[in-house]
Amino acid sequence: MFGRFTVPVERFKGFSDAVFAIAITLLVLKFATPGLPPKASIQQEISLIVNEWPQFLVYGVGFFTIGAMWINHSAQFKYVERITHGMAIANLVLLFFVAFVPVPTAVLQVFGHSRIAVVLYGLTLTAIVLSYFWLHLQVLAANPTAQERWPWLNLVLMGLYPLVTVLGYFNPLAGVIGFAILALVALSPHAASHAAAAGLSSENAGDAPRPAA
Repeated sequence: MFGRFTVPVERFKGFSDAVFAIAITLLVLKFATPGLPPKASIQQEISLIVNEWPQFLVYGVGFFTIGAMWINHSAQFKYVERITHGMAIANLVLLFFVAFVPVPTAVLQVFGHSRIAVVLYGLTLTAIVLSYFWLHLQVLAANPTAQERWPWLNLVLMGLYPLVTVLGYFNPLAGVIGFAILALVALSPHAASHAAAAGLSSENAGDAPRPAA
């Protein structure tokens, strides 16, 4: 008979943190430096930097979106002592989309704020949010008696990402700005504290007495 599926929690967290760190670092490596003409004046140098604001905006959105996921991910698994198969699979899907973020970021930097580039970016962020929600459900599934639910803010955010993606198709710049706002809202400490509470509930469930074989 095969034993119960298990992954050491520290390896699970370490692998996840590594993917988050690599993905967030790759964002800045995608920066394209502007060409500087010979003997450029200070005004020209400043103008070249200012003209790169779309690149800074896209980098900021990606950075804080991944950062918000990492904060909530860390809080959710702070007290978890056992990783189920469902958690491992859901986590892999989440990390798949997190690691993919530098790709639509690079597309935005090359194509500019075009419809296709912004929609690709939005679909990636939407996939990250949905994957995180699935992971959250898997954590709760490890504790069937838990009554933890996502607060209304998290549910609203999950619904807004696809809506902002649609907005980005019709108004690309407005879509990118919308993603920036959602990323900042996702950094709310309320979401992280709720994630930690769900993880604590899962831990308590693991401490519950088990029926004799």
